[in-house]
Amino acid sequence: MNLEEIKLINNSYQPATSIAWISLPRTGTNYICELLHNHYKIISHYEIFHRHNFYARDNKKIISLINDEYSRSFLNYKDISLIKWIHDHPDKLFTILKKSSIKNYFSFKIFPGQLETDLIKKIIISDNSIKKILIKRNLLDVYISREIALESKKWGHVDTSKIQVKINFDEFLKWFNWVNEWYQLFENELINIGQNFSVISYEGLHWQKSDKDKFIYLINFLRTVGINLELQNVVNKIKFDTSYKKQDQRANIANKIIDSVEFKKKLHNAGLEYLLYV
Repeated sequence: MNLEEIKLINNSYQPATSIAWISLPRTGTNYICELLHNHYKIISHYEIFHRHNFYARDNKKIISLINDEYSRSFLNYKDISLIKWIHDHPDKLFTILKKSSIKNYFSFKIFPGQLETDLIKKIIISDNSIKKILIKRNLLDVYISREIALESKKWGHVDTSKIQVKINFDEFLKWFNWVNEWYQLFENELINIGQNFSVISYEGLHWQKSDKDKFIYLINFLRTVGINLELQNVVNKIKFDTSYKKQDQRANIANKIIDSVEFKKKLHNAGLEYLLYV
């Protein structure tokens, strides 16, 4: 796989100050955040709209700035009052993130259910300064990865390549449709207002062998979509030390499913058999 796989909509790019990674849990977003943070021009946050915690780099500094700017007294990244304030005032959070960053760009990720749809449209979709990038992974693989994590209680840093799970097809189909609605929210709204977005493939990124190769792939992707980042003078200075690795090394998705023959039949009948092939 190569950069030709990257799907681009609308080439009239606007100058960006931030990057929104629009995705799902179990799509390698933590790895991307860690990888991207190696670049000196980007501060790479995590789930800043998480429902229970504020996952930002240097969150103590950011919370202090929020308290000073808006006369608040939030304690820490788990403060329930802080989480409520963030979800009520995401625009104010963005103001603070821009003010706190000494780098050219900041990035963050957002998952389904973390912000109300009206706020997503108003604060993220309509803002030309936020580069919208959808991270997509084979959805059956995402679902299986989630089910393995739930069953084994192993969410990261552990090899799960020998674990199989039984998949309830009806539950998978309901989830599959819900996920597609999440992505379509961004795709349809952005197309309607004539704004650009891009899609990066989990499989395309992880087809690269080393962390260095993946970093080069990621930076080239971002350069392609209008993020002005140096590469040649940066990559050889980085000591890659990410702790995030693929938990499941199996290429054949069917090998992860108990009673895969029956599940394949149901996929075929629903016109979704293509999901078995990455």
